[in-house]
Amino acid sequence: MKLTDKSPMPFGKYEGVPMERVPASYLCWLFGELNYSIPDSSQNQLSVDKYIKDNINALQEEHPDGIWF
Repeated sequence: MKLTDKSPMPFGKYEGVPMERVPASYLCWLFGELNYSIPDSSQNQLSVDKYIKDNINALQEEHPDGIWF
């Protein structure tokens, strides 16, 4: 499933919130967590990981202090 800015976050603290409204700081934290556990990831986790990678430039601007890689 491809997530867009209007898609609801499929899990976690912000479940149901449109992706564009999920704080970049949370997505940064989650990105690190997902990349640590990707071999066992669910389809939802892979979709969020892809959304973050597709929007990394905007997310880095919103949360420049984050460690994205």
